[in-house]
Amino acid sequence: MPPLVQVENLEKRFGEVRALDRVSFEIEAGEWIAIMGPSGSGKTSLINILGGLDHPTGGSVIVDGQEIGNLGERELTRYRSDKIGFVFQQFSSGAVSDGRRKRDAGAVFPQHYG
Repeated sequence: MPPLVQVENLEKRFGEVRALDRVSFEIEAGEWIAIMGPSGSGKTSLINILGGLDHPTGGSVIVDGQEIGNLGERELTRYRSDKIGFVFQQFSSGAVSDGRRKRDAGAVFPQHYG
């Protein structure tokens, strides 16, 4: 069985800034991962691409057998509806009171119904 998520040589550039530079990895169905790194290391760019909110500059992203990097807006809307769930991080200090809860609040979850 192929991996649920396959990322190969993924690139995202903003002008001269390389947010993602040839990133490659695979995620198996049922596997839990954490995306960690310092500010400005490309975490949000990666999540936005995996979540279908942004397009990569280069490379490929395959989720559940579907290449999502070059999908149009209609196809991305369907992809987000069928495959992705979002949990948005709260930035209000009252809603999220400590660093651990802030870290745990933001994620993208591919939903695999195999």
